[in-house]
Amino acid sequence: MVGPLESVLMLKMMRENLKSLSWVLAAVVASFIFAVFAEYGGQGAWWGGSGTPAGDWAAKVDGTAIPTQDFLRAAQNLDGYYRNLLGASYDRQTMNLNVGQQAIDQLVQEEVILAHARSLGLVATEDEIRQELLRDPALQQDGVFIGTQRYKMVLEASGLDPQVYEQDLARRILRRKWAELLTADIEVSDQQVEQEIRRRDETADILYARFRPEDYADGVKVAAAEVEAYYQQNQDRYRRGEGRVFDLVLFDRLREQNALKVPEAEARAEYDASLVTRFTIPEQRRASHILVKTPEGSSEADYQAARARAEAALARVRAGEEFAEVARQVSEDTSAANGGDLGFFQKGVMAIPFEQAVWELREVGDLSDIVQTQFGYHVIQLTGKQEARVKPFEEVREELSRDLAFRKSGDVTREKAEAFVDAVKTAPDSFRDQAARATQVVTPTGIVYPGEPIPGYGPDPELQRALFAMAPGEVSEPVSVARGFVVARFVESRPGGAPPLEEIRARVEEDLRQEKAQERAADLARKAAAAGGEGDLKATGKKLGFEVSEAAAVTRGLAVGDLGVQPALEEAIFSAPVGAIQGPLELAGGPVVYQVTAREELDPEDLAERAPQVREELVAGRRQRLLGAVTRELSQAADVRYNTQLIQQIDNPAAAAPAAAPGAAR
Repeated sequence: MVGPLESVLMLKMMRENLKSLSWVLAAVVASFIFAVFAEYGGQGAWWGGSGTPAGDWAAKVDGTAIPTQDFLRAAQNLDGYYRNLLGASYDRQTMNLNVGQQAIDQLVQEEVILAHARSLGLVATEDEIRQELLRDPALQQDGVFIGTQRYKMVLEASGLDPQVYEQDLARRILRRKWAELLTADIEVSDQQVEQEIRRRDETADILYARFRPEDYADGVKVAAAEVEAYYQQNQDRYRRGEGRVFDLVLFDRLREQNALKVPEAEARAEYDASLVTRFTIPEQRRASHILVKTPEGSSEADYQAARARAEAALARVRAGEEFAEVARQVSEDTSAANGGDLGFFQKGVMAIPFEQAVWELREVGDLSDIVQTQFGYHVIQLTGKQEARVKPFEEVREELSRDLAFRKSGDVTREKAEAFVDAVKTAPDSFRDQAARATQVVTPTGIVYPGEPIPGYGPDPELQRALFAMAPGEVSEPVSVARGFVVARFVESRPGGAPPLEEIRARVEEDLRQEKAQERAADLARKAAAAGGEGDLKATGKKLGFEVSEAAAVTRGLAVGDLGVQPALEEAIFSAPVGAIQGPLELAGGPVVYQVTAREELDPEDLAERAPQVREELVAGRRQRLLGAVTRELSQAADVRYNTQLIQQIDNPAAAAPAAAPGAAR
């Protein structure tokens, strides 16, 4: 956990950078949906287990346990919240909600926040807790606190302990103090408020024409004399650093692998060690399916129509039609082209309801009833079964031998490369002789320049760094490459500078062609702007033969037609006079000529009226982003462990392993 000193330094840094929050993430401090008096429904639907897993904790944050009961209460309340929110569609959506994981994540974040608040010296006093009680609307009648005796009776009637409730109030106060401390300096200027209102409300309609250089490149002709002149004028553009010549020796891992003989005893020992994880093949089943999709956002009528289509398909198959043919006609899955065939798969691959349905089918050819998953409604046919089995040693002997030889070959190759380097260092001029004695081939590189591919090895950054860090005559240490290890000798250097034209003629010619295409695009854009004046850009485009596009209701910060987000164009659009053809404006992708045809501008009275609300929204947004970023950083720094078995009993009861031990670390 972050200590007190680090916390103070972190807080100081955050507050000094509040006006340039580029590092702040678009996260929001978790909103804890833990009702005290309004316990939502969800009786039993969200709880998939019959008991509580070992360990009376749902998570541990830096050693502080979040009790199981707190987690179950939070999960139940969150589940009830979703039931009320989603109504009739709740049952279809529940598999995607992960209520347990959401609840524990919120509790973990709260614990992280409270620990940080305490490390900053924040406390909730008894007087503050009392004032919070007096102000609680749930404990007032006609605007007055109901009194201590009735307060306790209300809590007891709700099954709550007053002491626990007041502890919750203390946590709420502490969270509020923490948030207020971290965001105390957040301000929004009048200019920022005005900019935000303009960004939201001001719009413009424009016509524009983009002149892409690549559209004119094919028509550009380049003469040999022009290429030579261009090269002479731009030699600095083609200068390169010092060239170097190396001798390279490759110690090939594959060569060593092929030469290695793995004793059968080693292969058998590897087999025994990997028997369960690698060579035990679980039961697999093969199935075909017909899927009628229910996309996100589907209405109740959409769900009913999709189910009706799936039921009609099932009826056709049960009436004797071939499953594959019905799948080709009805299924909306990519497997429809193969008659719905999904091949063989084991447990843990498919969506849980789908998997359960497949494993409930007994005989090949059996059909399921309608099965619903997050993808839609399925009709499933079992088409094959493979019992679990263990691959015998004889079946995998060669595979194991290859794997062991590959592992060993890395060490053998490195050792030979290191021995070669040691031998050369004792006699620096014996590089080629030592290579011959090691039955290795010396390969000259020719001249290699920084950043260019190395012959035989391509653009290998590690090898490049090693080669250009060497001193003249030096022999490198073994450098790891894809094929093994390379040892290099720095033979000689060549001066840098611009290479001869003939060596790079094609590159120079292409650069000249691109430059001419850019000039052509810029010239046409200037002519278009000059010819248009106060006229219609569309008419000008038709006259001069260029394409004109439209963009309606352009808003600051968003894409302008197919030009994307262009800050320079955006600024020009909202400052240029309406009706006049403007440009050319140099943008990425080529110059643009544009015409603002209409603009919805901000009324000064509306600006003054809306400013307070927008200021409040901007401050709130910055507060949320800052607090979200701090919470995420603190959460990442904390040591968090989850009782995954407990969480799975809520989110995925079918996959929860009753015997699993809690304590998966994050």
